Amino acid sequence: MTRRFDSRTMSVVSRICHLIAVMTVIACSSLLWTAPGLAVSYPLPSNKAMLQPCREAALKLHPGVVERLSGRAQQGVYYYVFLIRDSDGIDWLIACHARSGRIVKTVGLDGL
Repeated sequence: MTRRFDSRTMSVVSRICHLIAVMTVIACSSLLWTAPGLAVSYPLPSNKAMLQPCREAALKLHPGVVERLSGRAQQGVYYYVFLIRDSDGIDWLIACHARSGRIVKTVGLDGL
């Protein structure tokens, strides 16, 4: 025997299923963020005090135009990464330690 449900009943069932799915996603995501060892924390710089010295050091090393600036965390250390295009049209990726202001890596992107 086949049982038929009216549209109102199906609408209520659909809403209940949707609510259960949303609550499950919220519960799982909160567990991921609060479970010890699963949450990834990066030691962000307390301020941007070293941003300008890093920028000046990068431009002193390879004079040109800063095309892009980003921040990267790697192994618990935060870096500013500059993409600089020099007067010859060569792009340079320069990583600067965000706390010390020291240039730690330079990569030329001329042939890529």
